[in-house]
Parts: sequence; C-alpha cells; structure tokens
Amino acid sequence: MTHITEQILSERAYFKEHFDESYTTVMTDLNKMLGQAIIEDRIFKNWCMIIASYHTIQSKIELPYKYSDSLKIFYHLLIQQNSETKKGNEISIFWGIVEYLLRDGLIQEDIDFKFDFITKIETDKGSFEWNQPKELIYINHARIIPLYRKQGYQMKENVLPVKTLEYYLMNDKRYFGRKASVRFKNNALKDTTEMGATVQKPSYTVTKAMVFDYRALDINLTSEL
Repeated sequence: MTHITEQILSERAYFKEHFDESYTTVMTDLNKMLGQAIIEDRIFKNWCMIIASYHTIQSKIELPYKYSDSLKIFYHLLIQQNSETKKGNEISIFWGIVEYLLRDGLIQEDIDFKFDFITKIETDKGSFEWNQPKELIYINHARIIPLYRKQGYQMKENVLPVKTLEYYLMNDKRYFGRKASVRFKNNALKDTTEMGATVQKPSYTVTKAMVFDYRALDINLTSEL
C-alpha cells in the first residue's frame, strides 16, 4: 500500500493536468451504462470522482484491473449504494408520515401500534433475546399502511406500492419480524350486558404485527408528541 501511495504521489503533476479530461470520459461512459436508470446526483458525482482518479493514473502505475473492467465493478457498487440510499429515504418518509398521522389524531396508541419492554421475543424471523429489556413497537400494519398511502398522496410524497414498502421494512435492520396474536383495541366500543344493564366496553382485534426496535427508529410516537 505504501509503495502504491508513493507512486501516485510521484505522478501528482500528471494527475492534476489530466484529471478533468478523465472525469469527462468517465461521465460519458457511466451514463451510457446507466441508460435510463435514475441515480441520485450526489452519488453519481462521487463515483465519477473515484473512477476518474483510477482512469487518470492507469497509464502511470500498475493497477490490478483495466479501466473497462474496473468500470463494471464501480458501476455495480454505484447501483447498490443508490438502491440502499433510496430505500433508506423511502423508509424515513414512511415513518415521518406515521408521526404526522399520530399528531393529526388519525392513528392512536393501542389501536394502531403499541409498545412493549421485554428481554426476549419470538417472531417469524426467529427468537431474539437481550440482557436488558428492549423497547419494541408493534405496528398494526393492516391499518397503518393504507393510512400512510392515503396521507402520502395528499402530501404529494413518493408513495410506495404496498409490496415494495413491506419489502423495505422487512429488510430493515431494525425489524424483528412479524409477531402472531398481538391484541389491539378497536375504535368502536362493544355493548355488553351486566346486571341487566347495557354498558360499553373496549373490544379487541387479535392479529399479526410488525415488530421494530423503537429506539433505533429515532421517531417519536409517544403521547407527548
């Protein structure tokens, strides 16, 4: 590594003289490879800088790959980074809309989501156990996802299809899986008879819920919001 660094530094003048030309070449080649793919501008330019550096110095020092081969490698890394960044942005938009739904009174704790402090849990992803209680949030996704889509359209956000959103959420590192038989309150009260009188009591729905590490989400869905 030291040897390569010394070689690069010895060609500093050549690098400065030819870098702009290499940058233009790389932009042209990369755009041809990307075709109609939509890439975040910041990511595209950052990778062009890296590849252009490789292209500039290729004739001056011994490198492990030819430019054409390295371009294919960098192309796949660029696509991967862009995909991960997009996924992260879309998930952030989802949780932002969920926070908005709570502030606007469109979702409620215990009806649409609930919290739990536990040291272990079993979901469809497996068993998880911690030394200290972890604060988890159970999401009644059958209710929340349609509300997210409706509100997202009203806010002119880029609303994801249900299957795409579920895929992103289920591949989030803060996701622990679906938990069976989670009890959520219903909006409507249930009429029951006690001692000959009709009284209203809460009713419940038992369903699957998506489970997340609440603190790691860095959102606020508490009643003080």
